[in-house]
Amino acid sequence: ELLNQARQYKTLQKMYKAKNRPNKKDVSQLLDLEFQARRSFIDSESLKEQDRPGKILQAYPCFRELDH
Repeated sequence: ELLNQARQYKTLQKMYKAKNRPNKKDVSQLLDLEFQARRSFIDSESLKEQDRPGKILQAYPCFRELDH
């Protein structure tokens, strides 16, 4: 399970580092598959409260887009 989530996260990161904008449907599918890991990351105690929004947007650039 964790291996799949790590692979999905890595794929998502590659999509956003590419020159072309990723397909929103593909991004949404990966976000759905990776939900539990993302939720754990957001809720984790390792993120300081004041740093949390920036770290989340850094890890998941797709959330800068209003329709995600």
